[in-house]
Amino acid sequence: MASYYMFALVLYFYLITRFSVQSSFKFAGVYQLKYFLIVVLLPFAGYFIALNLLNKKLELEG
Repeated sequence: MASYYMFALVLYFYLITRFSVQSSFKFAGVYQLKYFLIVVLLPFAGYFIALNLLNKKLELEG
C-alpha cells in the first residue's frame, strides 16, 4: 500500500512539474518573474506537503 502512495506522489510530482514549467515558459513574455516562480515552486511545495502527510500516516499505521 505504501508503494502505491509513493508511486502516486512521484507521478503527481512529474506531471505537475512538467506542465507547470512548460506553461511558465509558454507565457513567460506575458507574466512577470514572480508569477513564473510561483507556478514553478507550488508543485514542489505540494509534493513535500503530501510526502510529509504520507510519512505521518505510515508512522501511525506502523
